[in-house]
Amino acid sequence: MKYVCCSGTQENQQHGEPFRFSIRTAEIDDGDILPALENAAGMVFRTIPALAHLVDGEDLPVARYKELISKRASWVAVDSGSSLVAFLCGETERNVLHLWELGVLPDVQRRGLGRALVDHAIEFAKHESCKAITLTTFREVPWNAPFYESMGFKIVDLDKHERLSAILREETKRGLEIELRCAMMLSLEERVSEFHGR
Repeated sequence: MKYVCCSGTQENQQHGEPFRFSIRTAEIDDGDILPALENAAGMVFRTIPALAHLVDGEDLPVARYKELISKRASWVAVDSGSSLVAFLCGETERNVLHLWELGVLPDVQRRGLGRALVDHAIEFAKHESCKAITLTTFREVPWNAPFYESMGFKIVDLDKHERLSAILREETKRGLEIELRCAMMLSLEERVSEFHGR
């Protein structure tokens, strides 16, 4: 089974207009665009005074995005004109899929693209027999930890997850305050059994 492409339609809640998009596996050349997309997606942090400084922070470099894309666990959402409007970059290691970065352009936020990308990653992880999906995020930002909790992720005890603790410490070099952050996990062991039993 290949998790290459899916499609969806979301209603524009303001104008009642349908927004059509498709999800495909990211290609190496997409890495040239993703830093700018990440920067644009992050503009929403201006709405939170305590985190507004992140807008001027350092984005992941092109080389890092291309490295992640080469590991075949990254996806992009494109609109009907084939323009990139959202992305999710991950990496599998030791039967765990870690989600490094998720971004959606401001004009199409709150239309289900982020949820669709995470759902896509979950299906990929189940197909690859991953035991879990992990990530780090902000605890209190509505579209961060609360969003992932709505999809079944749970905040983990860092004393029991040294790898995630190390990631959070490394993030401080990018200006991400560790006391505002958390690590989360979605257990897939039961879901994988159900998936392969279909």
